[in-house]
Amino acid sequence: MLGALACSGPGERTPVPGERLASLAGRVEVARELRFRAPVAAESVTPEAVPALLADEFDRATPPAQVQREEALAKALGLLPAQADLRRILLAWQAQAVAGFYSPASGRLYVVEGAAAAGGSEEGGVLVHELAHALQDQHTRLLATRIGILGNDDLQFALGAFLEGDALWTELRDEALLTGFPQSTGDDFAARFAVDAPDGADVPRILRESFLQQYPLGYGLASELVQRGGVAALTAALSDPPLSSEELLHRERYLAPSQRRPLAWFPEPAERFAPEPDCELVASSSYGELGLGVWLREAGVADAAARLAADGWDGDRAWLLDCPRGPVVAWLVQLDTPAEAVELEAALGGADWRARPGLTAPVVVERAKTRVVLAAGLDAAGRRELLARLEPVRYADLAALLRDQPEILERAERQRGAAR
Repeated sequence: MLGALACSGPGERTPVPGERLASLAGRVEVARELRFRAPVAAESVTPEAVPALLADEFDRATPPAQVQREEALAKALGLLPAQADLRRILLAWQAQAVAGFYSPASGRLYVVEGAAAAGGSEEGGVLVHELAHALQDQHTRLLATRIGILGNDDLQFALGAFLEGDALWTELRDEALLTGFPQSTGDDFAARFAVDAPDGADVPRILRESFLQQYPLGYGLASELVQRGGVAALTAALSDPPLSSEELLHRERYLAPSQRRPLAWFPEPAERFAPEPDCELVASSSYGELGLGVWLREAGVADAAARLAADGWDGDRAWLLDCPRGPVVAWLVQLDTPAEAVELEAALGGADWRARPGLTAPVVVERAKTRVVLAAGLDAAGRRELLARLEPVRYADLAALLRDQPEILERAERQRGAAR
């Protein structure tokens, strides 16, 4: 996963007074129209304590060896610069941007002293937001699912964006109830966020967009859900959330049942298309429409053309293999229609390969029907396997995914056990 939050560090932590926390929790229950099932512990921390807090939970959720594998895949594709230190960048970026955070592993929330939030000028807004995350954790398995997922950055982004949108909606509704002013629309929030969001100019685009886009996209979806079906519709979505960045970039593809499609999950093992016995799978992930668009823009494709070429995404998987003859990189993208596959092939053909130094030469782009493969070091037989025969498993909703992959929640439960 190319992004996750965190928590915990000695010395500079002060419990939030119980009366204050109970008062804020009551406000959250009114705003969100859900009740807490158990009390939540909260602590105030100094800004100096934040880096250690974030590092502790980051390392618990994402062990160093896993981070190194994800970093190697992103570098091989050119999504990260060759010299990037993924862990260091993520922790520095989050420590700079974070005002508070809820730890799904420990069930505890933290607010940074002196922090302000989207919905207020003091830390009360931050606590409302993080209490909303705690409320989510008591009513759904989404936070546990997110920390238990491996090998699908796009699904992690989609769940994270929905959770942030729900918490932001709760925070801003609480502000509206307190002040009497109308609650921000999705468009209003996006416009304000574009001005107020951390700049992150020195952060690689894939990390910057994966982190920042959660907030306007998630809030826009939450606001639309409530507009169409009331708060009950937002609560119902906790059991059936969006499963891809496509469903957030194009909300109607999530909101309209006739437009919603099952999530395509291509297998992580590479034996089908790279059967050499001495090849070792280093890492595998799905980057979704968001990641594909980022890759194209980083490769010099104009913004409008990159968005158009990434639109139509219907599933993807990238693999990095360590083979005796050298590294093998393959990225399979499935589109909705053959015409959209032609469009993506053309965009890839116009990419600046010099901007993708992680890809070994020669780079090959091939298309067949609704699929496009970008590969380096993969032979023709392997590319044909990806283009013609490798089939995804389709999941109609999150419940189906968790039934088929129980290891996701098992992994999350191990993390929670270690934290508590």
